[in-house]
Amino acid sequence: MKKLLAFAFIITSSFSLFAQGSITQPPSSNGKFTGGIMINPFVAWSNANVDDPTKNKVTSSGAQIGFAYGLLGEFFFNNNYGISLNPRVSSYNSDFQYYPDIKNSPDASVDRNVSLQYIDVPICLKMRTNEVGYMKYFAQVGLMPGVKLAAKADIDTAYNATTHGTVKGLNVTNDVNLFMMSFVIGIGAEYALGGTTAIVGSITWNNGFTNVWAKKDDNFTSNPPVFSNFNSPPSNISLNIGIKF
Repeated sequence: MKKLLAFAFIITSSFSLFAQGSITQPPSSNGKFTGGIMINPFVAWSNANVDDPTKNKVTSSGAQIGFAYGLLGEFFFNNNYGISLNPRVSSYNSDFQYYPDIKNSPDASVDRNVSLQYIDVPICLKMRTNEVGYMKYFAQVGLMPGVKLAAKADIDTAYNATTHGTVKGLNVTNDVNLFMMSFVIGIGAEYALGGTTAIVGSITWNNGFTNVWAKKDDNFTSNPPVFSNFNSPPSNISLNIGIKF
């Protein structure tokens, strides 16, 4: 968390210095930087697409609730167009059922509940209307790179005849890719409270297009063993609520 705050401070300080040097007309919002804080509850899901369905099968349990928190930063070139940068820490779970040998044991599965944590940095072009009453409406589009912080799993070992039961809190960092990338699109609104202070709310669709799993061909990668030769890009729909100053 200290690294995230230091990283965010450097970014916001850099933007602020750039903004101060760019303002040529104080009454305008050109070159204006604003910052704040934000929380982001979301619904996440990860589809499972195996490379070779004749060898094994993976199914997903569906959507899971996740949560993120972090900072809000915006730099506007003029009244209506700008860049938003919102570093945050996000956490969510993914549930999967693995069928490692569908030829010989079609009903034998291994369940895994994976807890993932990332530093996400949504970077978006923000297009905003002029003020309507106390409201401004906006749309945004961009990319969200993410860096893995932690990956742990609870694994059902029923498939392994020598280790029945469930292993909890297993470190599966090596099974999860370090980086991920998502496409971001969303809409929202700002409610002015006075000066530059405003309440911000938006809904974004974050569509992952990189595989969360580090693929290991057809090898078992964990103890207990679990196949990982499948694609599973993570996606979520996020409710974003914050205040900027």
